[in-house]
Parts: sequence; structure tokens; C-alpha cells
Amino acid sequence: LEIMRVYCKGGILQKLVVIGRFQNKLESVKKELKPLFEFHPNLKISTAQPGYLQTVVHEKLDLMIFDCETISKAVFPFVVQVRKVGYAGPVIILGKPASDFNIGEFNSIRNLYHVPKPYKPDQLLGMIKNCMTVEQMRKRRDQRFAVCENATIEAYNTDFKAETVINNISKSGVRIE
Repeated sequence: LEIMRVYCKGGILQKLVVIGRFQNKLESVKKELKPLFEFHPNLKISTAQPGYLQTVVHEKLDLMIFDCETISKAVFPFVVQVRKVGYAGPVIILGKPASDFNIGEFNSIRNLYHVPKPYKPDQLLGMIKNCMTVEQMRKRRDQRFAVCENATIEAYNTDFKAETVINNISKSGVRIE
């Protein structure tokens, strides 16, 4: 929750919608979002099936989550439909990319992000926090791998030295605490 406190100070989250085909999955995602209420007590979270998209998208919507099992090129018409009904904000897609789908294709679409399934609720909460606090969040270029390794950081030409923990690593970077 400390991480949430840091990230949520800047963004005011008021309305969030979870879109998907199966109501039980939508309710499960909604339950995973409960920690957001501690920092956004006026937050409204609604759920809807894709056919009812126009009824939940309006100017007050801050974030959309689309839950699907497999991500394929079929997600692009959904995003086009979302934009046609007037929503230009962040869309987070939950799902596992199909074997013939290159997730890098998301990079060409503004405000479209991906949380791979299976995921931990903290991953989804982190993505939401990033979408709300960073206006143009840099899209993930490379797959991240969770690790828990001790490391020592040193700065060139200084006496600085710190013991840290590496949380995740990718081809383009590392997250350390």
C-alpha cells in the first residue's frame, strides 16, 4: 500500500470501468481493485459487457480495463470502437497474447497498455497508478521477469554505495529498491 500512496497522490481517479464477456471475471477484477478505494474514496467502478460499451463511456471516465483471455488482432476493432464513442483515455488490456500475435503492435496505439495473464493484482494496480499519475506513460518495450536478488549499487567517481534488491529485470532495464 505504500507504493500506492506514492503513485496515487498525483492522479485523481474518479470513474473506472471493467469491460469483459464474463460477469464472474468482471466481478473478480473489480474485487482486485478494492485497494484503490483507500486513496480514492469517491471512486466509482462499474462493469459492462462489450455490447454495452456506449452506456458506460462518457466524459467523466478516467480509465478502462478490457479483460480477455487471449489477445489477438481482434482487440484492435474494440479499441477503434472505444475511440469512436469518444473515449481517448487509457485502456488496459488484460490477457495472454496469442502465439501469432506480436504484443509490440500495441506501441502504435496511444494510451493502450497490456497486463499479461496470469498476473498478480499488484501488477494491475501498478499499471492503473502509472496511467493515472504519468500523463504519457512510456510503454513497456520488453518483457519483465520477476526476480528477488540482492545487489550493490555504486556510482562512478564517488563514495556512494548502497545495498539494494532487484525486483524485476528486462532487456531494457531493471527495477531496484
